[in-house]
Amino acid sequence: MTPQLINKEYSLKQLVLCIIFAFSLHFTNDLYGFDEELVREQAEKLFKEIYDNRLKLETAKLDWIVEIKEWKGRPEQVGATSNYTGWYDYHENRFRVELEQESTTNPELNSENRFAFDEDRYLLFSGDDTVGKEYDGYDVQFMKSQDSSLIYPLSTDPRLVGIMPSGYYGLLSNSLEDFLKILNKASKIEITEEDLDQRNVIKLTIWQDTGTDYRVTYWLAPYLDNMPIRIETHAERNDVIMKNEFKTQWKGYESPTETNGRVWLPLNLEAKKWKNDELIKVEVFKLIDARLGERADDRLFTWDGMNIKNKFVVDFITQDSKFTKQWNNKKKEFEAWQPVFVNDLVKKTLPEPKNVPQSQSYTMLTLIIFNGIVGLVLIFWAVKRFAFK
Repeated sequence: MTPQLINKEYSLKQLVLCIIFAFSLHFTNDLYGFDEELVREQAEKLFKEIYDNRLKLETAKLDWIVEIKEWKGRPEQVGATSNYTGWYDYHENRFRVELEQESTTNPELNSENRFAFDEDRYLLFSGDDTVGKEYDGYDVQFMKSQDSSLIYPLSTDPRLVGIMPSGYYGLLSNSLEDFLKILNKASKIEITEEDLDQRNVIKLTIWQDTGTDYRVTYWLAPYLDNMPIRIETHAERNDVIMKNEFKTQWKGYESPTETNGRVWLPLNLEAKKWKNDELIKVEVFKLIDARLGERADDRLFTWDGMNIKNKFVVDFITQDSKFTKQWNNKKKEFEAWQPVFVNDLVKKTLPEPKNVPQSQSYTMLTLIIFNGIVGLVLIFWAVKRFAFK
């Protein structure tokens, strides 16, 4: 075999092209080439880093406002604001939230609610109602199923704001673990780098098999410990395109539990929603004040700390019975529990039996016995006649 001469210029060009191609693989899809397992592994690390930062928020007092700027489907809600004050203690699994809703255009939306939850019970005060609710030994999920319209906005986890592809009101039924589950549903993941607002960020795109063309994209900021500064969702079905955009400004707070550690809180979140390029909803979240490491006064988890009026009635509900008690504002305590059993409540809904005179009762009994005897005689006669023919 005659050896072929190698063109050195050609070989050098090939080498350069190979190097360029290798670098393109390195930077196009996540710094890991096209290895799907490495891409998913890196995405899980990024999400875990965000999740761990949320766990640093163990104890805090937070004040924030949520305002509806635009809502095509609910115009009566436009301009309404929800003012929250919350004491959160995730170490002891308890929280207390006060919510005042105000609307300059629709006074019917104005309300005041207070809610306290710990491992043993929860207390609920709603608006100007004279009846509160108290549950003992039930978890948050049960509470939501019983009083969803009130409990959802009061029990929302503020640690989710800015990390879930949702505005504040879309977080009502989510938990912190749901954030990690976003990757579990992913059918495809892509990680790239790009510039956003003249800063280098990591772009993480997740496709999900939901029966629609759905994807969620995160822009993570390395200079903010990879907290997301922008999230977008895109869903398309039956020629309808739904898009959401969430932009978050973060503020770092010194961690009360970790030396030189930082806890990132959303200072501002603007949520926008489009339907076929039409802007249909705008919601703004603003953090007013944050005091990390501040433990709530135990009194806030009692009825004495709920600011209730005199003669305020509380229902205590279990699986078998119901009790009520009334607040004495002078003594700053409730009167004794008054049992109201379920069976008794059912009996009260039934019509009361009419009082029948005793003589009429005897006459009716005699007629029933006589008719019974006549019936038995007729049956015996019929059987005897037809059976022995």
